[in-house]
Amino acid sequence: PGAGERRGVRMIVLGIDPGLTGACTVLGHSKLLAVFDIPTMPIPGVGPKALVKSKVDGLALKTKLLELCPAGEPISAVVEAVGAFLPEFNR
Repeated sequence: PGAGERRGVRMIVLGIDPGLTGACTVLGHSKLLAVFDIPTMPIPGVGPKALVKSKVDGLALKTKLLELCPAGEPISAVVEAVGAFLPEFNR
């Protein structure tokens, strides 16, 4: 069986690389349906010296996933395990 099919069951498979620079991929019924960046939005009131100026736009992400994954469809998701990136330890 191809991606999105298992033992005759048609399903949608989500691949999620979480975070501000992450992305999603959606496979369905043996074909690629979409690849898109995780939507972000500016953090209100953040000053120019802030290290982080944006955050994940959860509403936009939910809306996009609901467009691609119809209600009633079986779905499996694979999410990357994320840890902190500390430059001083990654040399």
